[in-house]
Amino acid sequence: MLTLPAKSNGESIRSHTDKLLAAINCLQCQYGQYFTDEIIQALFTACEYHDYGKVLYTFQKSVKNTQIQKPKGCSDFNIPHGYVSPAFMPIRQLEQKFGRELLSLIVSAVHYHHVRSATVTPTDIKAV
Repeated sequence: MLTLPAKSNGESIRSHTDKLLAAINCLQCQYGQYFTDEIIQALFTACEYHDYGKVLYTFQKSVKNTQIQKPKGCSDFNIPHGYVSPAFMPIRQLEQKFGRELLSLIVSAVHYHHVRSATVTPTDIKAV
């Protein structure tokens, strides 16, 4: 199985995500009484999917991953990974679990977890 880095220091996407999930677990232990179980589960879900867009070739190239080759027809446009991460989410299953309104917030959290001034068009997304 190929391990893909999430950071330039080589930390894998899985390791980084697991650390974040552990932090949410600590948040739940310390402050869980202030949140419903549904909100805690929504946080876990957003954290799980937040960096899945880092599998893109352009991101892997930016963290100097030399183990992967550029896929045929792949664009060199470096779309922010938060724009792509929601594509990995099982939307129908999550909508059944959380409802449309809360799922919308989860997807927004994943999409906007890094605020950047990037202009991305639908054509750019299709190219990736």
